[in-house]
Amino acid sequence: EQMVVVGGGFDTRKRRLRGLRGVDVYLVDLPEVFDWLNAGSWRGAETSHRVSPDGEHAVPADFGKPGWESYLVDAGFRFESRSCWVVEALCEQFDNDRARAILRAISPLLTPTSRLLLPLWTAPPPLRHDVGFITMDPRRFLRTAGLSARRIVPVADAARRYGVWEREGARGIREGGPAAGLAFVMCARRAA
Repeated sequence: EQMVVVGGGFDTRKRRLRGLRGVDVYLVDLPEVFDWLNAGSWRGAETSHRVSPDGEHAVPADFGKPGWESYLVDAGFRFESRSCWVVEALCEQFDNDRARAILRAISPLLTPTSRLLLPLWTAPPPLRHDVGFITMDPRRFLRTAGLSARRIVPVADAARRYGVWEREGARGIREGGPAAGLAFVMCARRAA
């Protein structure tokens, strides 16, 4: 089992989630992010974000440029093993074409049982103008990247299901909030 977090230099899942014990977690992010974290530039970085010996691997690479996948393999990623991918910053950082290119690069790295999780804006987000792209038809967009959407869950539905709606008072999630129009999508590689 292995997990890849694209844009994950600041990610702390490996330290927070017990279910990731024994799972190799690859954090792919810009080299400058890891340099900054390892230098202790961020308060607490020296203890909470250094690459740990327990299966967390820093992969300094610019995933916005072609060829970044080779750095992942150099860090120990195993093509033959099932993997879970998390790509959280795609919509905010890249336009439609670049996001599609990143997903096309990931698609061949997925085994038939691997999964890719990502948030996609399916409607224009209110109060936000920094979103790189919006897709009104996530299934079609993902097909063009060699992926198939297995499940699409609006953020509001996920918040209700996991109790966040009640705890957080639906701030940012309810209709008209900054997260309205966001959906979580579980994808898999399309069959050839």
